[in-house]
Amino acid sequence: HMPRASKRKLSRELITEIDDEFINLISSLHTSNETREFFSNFLTNEEKVMLSKRLMLHLMLEKHYKTSNIENILLISRDTVRKHKKSWIVGGITYRQVLRKLIGKATTRKIIAKIDSKLKYFEIVTRSHNSMKSMTEIYTKQLKGEKETIL
Repeated sequence: HMPRASKRKLSRELITEIDDEFINLISSLHTSNETREFFSNFLTNEEKVMLSKRLMLHLMLEKHYKTSNIENILLISRDTVRKHKKSWIVGGITYRQVLRKLIGKATTRKIIAKIDSKLKYFEIVTRSHNSMKSMTEIYTKQLKGEKETIL
């Protein structure tokens, strides 16, 4: 189950102060190692998975993946995709610039290529139910060892 915020409410003023301090802390982390070490201690494993999936979901939305493909790749519900699609749609210029910057990074492009490869395999499997040619393509790839586990 996913982590949730406490039901006990803080004052708006305190929430703003805490939020500002959190943003200051995040922006003070300068290296990948410093950031990784901080978050490995600060976040639970569930929170790390949740945030990683959320980031990937938003990157996939930015790349205009179909909702069903996002669901299948990230193993999340249609409702989750729909909810985040709303925030993605209203995201401002800075938000979009950050997503595009991430998409341009070599490491992100590798992940996107793996996703595309996995989706291509899903499409072949889906078609194979009606096509002997597609079924042959699957078996040929498996014999060549091209079937890989992604994500």
